[in-house]
Amino acid sequence: SAANGGPLKTPAAFWTNSAIQAEFKQRLRYAVSAYGSYTSVFSWQFYNEHNDFPHFAVSEQVAWVDSLSSMMREFDTYGHIVHDSFGALPLSQFNRSIDFATVHKYGALDFAAEALSTLPGLQRQWGKPVFWGETALTAVGPNDAAIWWKEDSGSVHLHNALWASAVSTAAGGAMHWWWHEFDDHNAYQHFYPVRKFVDRLPLLQRRWFHM
Repeated sequence: SAANGGPLKTPAAFWTNSAIQAEFKQRLRYAVSAYGSYTSVFSWQFYNEHNDFPHFAVSEQVAWVDSLSSMMREFDTYGHIVHDSFGALPLSQFNRSIDFATVHKYGALDFAAEALSTLPGLQRQWGKPVFWGETALTAVGPNDAAIWWKEDSGSVHLHNALWASAVSTAAGGAMHWWWHEFDDHNAYQHFYPVRKFVDRLPLLQRRWFHM
């Protein structure tokens, strides 16, 4: 902030200030130089949950993502895809700049119904892959994970989220917010059956559609 010697007078100026944009692009170029050759890098995400920013301004933020996407596609010789995320459903104004859409939804009691009512429609609307990018029973605070394990010690809702997203035209399994506790609760066991199932599907040899 300007009060601390920085270039920004307000948080909203982050999207338009030329000095900050230059510094941010420099950081992204460093990330590509340092990590672009890693096969474990799936994509570049610029910002998390645009519309949850307290000074959300869609036109300024779309232009910001446009600029960054163009730069990354030119600079990243490894050809990684780019995306950004949104609170709840993705915003169509960003479609032209990112390579896939993400959904952030918590608290679903019926993951199959939630996936079927959301993912196929978004895929048709965007014409691009759709991921269920964040999910959990809730994500209200630091004690939420402990509540989750107490209420669902068998990780049933993780199991249901993975399968519901995988068979509902999503581009992958749902991504759980409390992933850092999977080891402690043997939750990774739920991923292997989904992976084995998907590996046997002729995804590139068939035309798939929602029924």
